[in-house]
Amino acid sequence: MSWARYIQSKDKKVIEVNNIEYMFPQMKWVVLNNPALKRRILDHPDVFEVAEFDIGIIEGIPGIRCHGKMVYTDNPISIAILRSSPYFSLKYASDRQHIFRVSISDDRFRLINILKKSSGTVGVYRMKGGWGDVVMAFSAAKALKKQYPHLGVTYACPSNFKELVDGDPAVKWQHLNDFVKSKYDVYLNLTSPCIHYEIAKQPRVDKNRTEIFCKECAVNYKKYFKLSQVVNPTTLTWAKKQKFLSSESKNPIIGFVPSSCAPIRNWWGFGEVAKYCREKYASTNLIFNADPNYSWDGCAEDIKIFGYSMGQVVALLSLCDLVIGVDTGPMHSASALAVPTIWLFTHIDGKIRTKDYPKAHVIQNLDCVNAPCWYVKPCDDGKTSKCGLAIKPLDIISKIQQVMQWPPMPQTQI
Repeated sequence: MSWARYIQSKDKKVIEVNNIEYMFPQMKWVVLNNPALKRRILDHPDVFEVAEFDIGIIEGIPGIRCHGKMVYTDNPISIAILRSSPYFSLKYASDRQHIFRVSISDDRFRLINILKKSSGTVGVYRMKGGWGDVVMAFSAAKALKKQYPHLGVTYACPSNFKELVDGDPAVKWQHLNDFVKSKYDVYLNLTSPCIHYEIAKQPRVDKNRTEIFCKECAVNYKKYFKLSQVVNPTTLTWAKKQKFLSSESKNPIIGFVPSSCAPIRNWWGFGEVAKYCREKYASTNLIFNADPNYSWDGCAEDIKIFGYSMGQVVALLSLCDLVIGVDTGPMHSASALAVPTIWLFTHIDGKIRTKDYPKAHVIQNLDCVNAPCWYVKPCDDGKTSKCGLAIKPLDIISKIQQVMQWPPMPQTQI
């Protein structure tokens, strides 16, 4: 939000835009909610100041002048206030003037203020997917509610992800179309902070996305965050009644998530691993893929969970003893359900991406001098990566044996 302040000697200034008059009392901040008015104001920097931040940050600070996100002052009292404030960073200092930059967003400022009150409402939203980001951002909203139980917290995301987050008793889900019409004290946008952080920091990214989401929500990540996944009770009952899970045997159920919408994350050897698991442990293998036409090269007996709804996939994942897959949404759901997971990573740093997922185990080839290269991807042809090709089925099989310690089944049971 932008604000303007008339700084000339007259008691007020009136500007007419499209036959509407806007009045600016001297040295009083007025919100600029008309783009055409803002353009007019910006053409007269000697008459108006324009602040591109919530002016509540500077209330009570004397002797300052604003331009965009910059604050200028030569007042010793103001300099001391701005230096000690967490909302400003010093950019330039001389004997005559100090220049500070506002280092906090409007949303964060409003959130920090409302945390001091006895009640308030917060709308946390993500304007797009994907699956994993929706789950992680929702978990940050849950952590916000856990740390600040006096807040009413609502989470909004595109309706095609509704089954992943709707039904939680603490944080309600809302459709984006209704969300934008609602009146919340604070809106927190979790659409793009992660990708901006990762691109800026690559290849030395040191925070995972859940940490970044929690930071945006002013949450103590270490103390309050827990990856959370909603499971619809009716859908879970449906999953338990499926014929392919009705056997009373104790043989393990293994989920495979063999592909991502980003081909560079994919891996070639899942079929071989699935065959080994069936032969060695007499496992029931569930193969999860959103595409009904996905080509699976495992056993004929493997159960293809192709084209199922997100809610159905989540319910079936919750019944697995182990889930193995690439870096994609259902893996985050499986981890949130506390199912042991084995993740295969190519260019993204797996230890960072799954940081603090208690039952997640990472397999990644880091022999390349660029690994992990994040979004640079120097060897990428758009479909495969050398670090992904370097992972062998035996690497996965060894990890299964290490993590699960299952005894082999007698030959007669296979």
